[in-house]
Amino acid sequence: MAVQLEVDPAYTGYNPTQQNDNGSGTSAKTVADDAAVSEHGRTFHSFKQGAYLLPNDAVEQDRLNLQHNLITMMLDGKLGFAPPVSASPSPTNVLDVATGTGIWALEFAKQHPTSRVVGSDLSLIQPAEGGVTNVRFVQSDAENEDWDFPCLFDYIHLRFLVSCFGNVNTVLERIYKQLAPGGWVEFQDTLCEAVYVDGNRNTEGTAANDFLKAFVGGMKAVGRDPTWIGRLEELLTAHGFVDVHVTLLPNPLGPWPKDEKYKKVGTLSAMNMGMVMDSVVKLVMANGWTDEQAKDLARRMRAELAEGKKHMYIPFCFVHARKPE
Repeated sequence: MAVQLEVDPAYTGYNPTQQNDNGSGTSAKTVADDAAVSEHGRTFHSFKQGAYLLPNDAVEQDRLNLQHNLITMMLDGKLGFAPPVSASPSPTNVLDVATGTGIWALEFAKQHPTSRVVGSDLSLIQPAEGGVTNVRFVQSDAENEDWDFPCLFDYIHLRFLVSCFGNVNTVLERIYKQLAPGGWVEFQDTLCEAVYVDGNRNTEGTAANDFLKAFVGGMKAVGRDPTWIGRLEELLTAHGFVDVHVTLLPNPLGPWPKDEKYKKVGTLSAMNMGMVMDSVVKLVMANGWTDEQAKDLARRMRAELAEGKKHMYIPFCFVHARKPE
């Protein structure tokens, strides 16, 4: 772990009703998907229906924007670790796979006005570009459709996709083919485990552990393995990538860290966890749980965060690699 955290001795628990301006970004405009289908009181994409198991409604869009701000706060405002993020001159062509609300693609386009940025997603929930003329959004299925982009990309970015792919090797093959020689790919994703601040991984009996086990179990029940991110260095090397770099940073479950930056990250993480419990109901139920069991787990998770006695984090993984010249 690149950062070691200490517990703030004054921390007494997380109270979501007392949060102030912490950069959540949840006031951003949301975009309705007119073709969406309704299930469990939420809306989901209809294009390639079932390929993605989380919602695409306004509540989920707020959560996705919150996640973006959480990660950029973790990175001190940067959009990633790969060299193209800070390259001069800027990369010519950039692809954001599974762009969601498009917030990362829009930010990259603003920071790199000479780059041509494309965001692809199953849901067309991205806002009108609003004067950002060097970004466009397309509807596509990254795993189950051939990529037909008219150019090779200098940088391909993927984030929060552990739940998206049945066969990540298919996606890696397409990324390799679509990258220009010397181009970079970057994955930013969560490891599906909770860890105590002292490094102890035995979190059995905690709501966080039970949630992650239900999430992984639900994914496996629908034919997906969300633990591939932990093997990504090996997978990238097997597909011909070089200069593979892995960085792990802690994503604290609550504002318990003594470090002020990670205290703010933990606040956003707790907000995100409170929202995601409702977003993954289809996955939890795929694990054989009833709706009431899923709701009980959500109550336990929120109570655990509020109590503040479990000082845990989820490792967040940044992996970038280069296609040889």
